[in-house]
Amino acid sequence: MEFESPKPRDKRVQHDHVTAFRPKATEEGRGSIALAVSIQFDLGLRPKDVIGEWVRAGNGSRDGIMDGQWRWQWGLLWSHIDDEWVLRKPTSKSNGGEKAEHDLKLYPETLALLQAVPKEKRIGPVIIDEGSGKPYRPSHFSRTFRKIANLSGWPKDVWNMDSRAGAISEAFEAGAEQADVMKVATHTQASTTQKYNRGKIVQTSRVAELRLARRKAENEA
Repeated sequence: MEFESPKPRDKRVQHDHVTAFRPKATEEGRGSIALAVSIQFDLGLRPKDVIGEWVRAGNGSRDGIMDGQWRWQWGLLWSHIDDEWVLRKPTSKSNGGEKAEHDLKLYPETLALLQAVPKEKRIGPVIIDEGSGKPYRPSHFSRTFRKIANLSGWPKDVWNMDSRAGAISEAFEAGAEQADVMKVATHTQASTTQKYNRGKIVQTSRVAELRLARRKAENEA
């Protein structure tokens, strides 16, 4: 028996989707989700690397954030962001072997949301459920995100996971080089030379500058 392979998704988040989403999420008392969506779109991070995930601890470690038998992992921590607002985050896809690196000063919209968090609260997970005071459960995040996305006018077939595709697509449209976009996406399918490339911050910064320049040109048109 043969099964038809699912068609690749062709949907993406656009910058205007995000600019509509952020104030609506804040209005709904979900500044955390405004920040999560902004980070995912600007930095091209996978949802798991921003929101994290809950897994059964079983007989494993009880270190870190626990909720009964459940342990939270892989989400973005304030400790991943240094005093110069440079983010260095081990990625879940690489099991921590690869790091996403971004100069957040080049993403003013996301930086403003991060800097709005009081300094005394900049500890532990960056994205916290306002209701529970802990990182989001995936189902709760998805339901709340969808409600806000609908209120913001997002198409029904554009999902939170499409933020990453939006980031990569915008970068290519802005004229970024493929090698630079690969660094933003933390993709590992490249030549051996690429594995030794040490210019990650320079490359992701160049992508950021190109994207911001494109947005400015569109706004002035």
